[in-house]
Amino acid sequence: MWLILLTLVIVYFIYLGFSKPKNFPPGPPRLPLIGSLPFLANKNQPLFYRVIEKTGEKWGCKDGIMGLYFGSDPVIAIWNPKLVREVLQRDEFSGRPNGFSFQMRSFGKKLGVFFSDGPAWAEQRRFTLRHLRDLGLLGLNKVQHHVQAEIVALLQNIREHPEGPLKGSRIIQANGIFTMHIVNILWALMSGKRYSIDDAHLKKLFNLLTRTFRSGQVSGGLLNALPWIRFIFPNVTQYRDNMETWTSLQAFIKETIDEHKAVFNKNDVNDFIDAYLLEMESKSGEDSSYCEEELIIICMDIFGAGSESVGNTLSFALLYLGLYPDVQARLWEEMKKELGAGCCPCLEDRNRLPYLEAVLQEVMRINPIAPLAVPHRATEDTTIAEYNVPKNTWFNLSLWAIAHDPDKWNKPYEFRPERFIDENGQIIRDEVSLNFGYGKRLCIGVSFAKNCLFLFFGALIANFEFRFVPGEPLPSTVSLPGFTTSPQPFDILAIERK
Repeated sequence: MWLILLTLVIVYFIYLGFSKPKNFPPGPPRLPLIGSLPFLANKNQPLFYRVIEKTGEKWGCKDGIMGLYFGSDPVIAIWNPKLVREVLQRDEFSGRPNGFSFQMRSFGKKLGVFFSDGPAWAEQRRFTLRHLRDLGLLGLNKVQHHVQAEIVALLQNIREHPEGPLKGSRIIQANGIFTMHIVNILWALMSGKRYSIDDAHLKKLFNLLTRTFRSGQVSGGLLNALPWIRFIFPNVTQYRDNMETWTSLQAFIKETIDEHKAVFNKNDVNDFIDAYLLEMESKSGEDSSYCEEELIIICMDIFGAGSESVGNTLSFALLYLGLYPDVQARLWEEMKKELGAGCCPCLEDRNRLPYLEAVLQEVMRINPIAPLAVPHRATEDTTIAEYNVPKNTWFNLSLWAIAHDPDKWNKPYEFRPERFIDENGQIIRDEVSLNFGYGKRLCIGVSFAKNCLFLFFGALIANFEFRFVPGEPLPSTVSLPGFTTSPQPFDILAIERK
């Protein structure tokens, strides 16, 4: 009798391991424990948004929506542009998954403004938005001097690089040259410190952030799907390396918080850390969501989102300037006509430089640094495209599909900034902002990122012409994988304008 009962229980659990919810989107089979992972196409393809589309093609998912399992978690992958927009707009899809790799960066909890949800997230997000606005991060008016200081430092940095083969040229390695300066701006706002560009502390922070974003995946990778596998293959899953990086970054930020706590004066609040410590003091108690761990993770969120979005977009912009010298020539002509030779633009010049804005929008469209959105989670049982969506289903959403939608963009794989210029020569502002999310999940630093892109890119055009090194092969436009994408490493010549 007990043997029969045990057999029935085993059969039942095996059945559960293979079963999917009723009316779930079509997709690859599900296996016990490991889900659909063995059936993913192009396992050696590092760009996961490509893996999703290829897997969908293989399993006959013709409508750009696919149901599968990552381990024991139900996942709906979508690369249909219309459905991606719908998910981003609906409140019941605005949750974040309880992924292991997402929480291991935040003390095993749902903290911060990036990977959390619920009432505590809403409270922390409101506080962060309010105080970043007070500090000038969102409007940039109060931190203009920080940005201009970093632009001056960047230009000087370029001029100190090794001489190139062409007269008046310098050879620069485009990857990472901008990100350190953006990190410095953000660090000044967060902590009140601005480092010199060769400072060891700044380099340490930059290196930690770079390791974090290059080694991670927006889907969470194997650790999210099979967290138990870290005990068997800790190196394959990069668990040890990632934990070491997160721990080092947390310690770096905590050291600065401790310095602030040692001299804290509630009547003299100068930066974000001071503002948060004041809030912690005024709202102490068991029910308060304000704590030092939250502060550390919010700082990590702001650094990551701001520095990567701006730094990598500027690197991509240099790549396309080198590949399309006619675009660069038109940029220079616009700037000379509107501002005069050698004049760097300020934010008030935006309406006078529509082509510069168009180039930036096209760079973000053709090679978005976030081709996959951070995973969303269904917070209730619902439906999408007439398919059932059980509560806690994950969503992997392809922003790449929106940026390359042939129904919206004529010849979407061609680099054509003119698509963002109307018949009157004015800028067409479109959904490129999807690089920064949408709806409730819109990136809190989107204004800062766009303003920095305009100022830094304008200063580069005003001071240098960019060409690839003669005799070397042209760099690829295929991105490096990571939590965000970046160009493959390439050298380019910065030629001083006369």
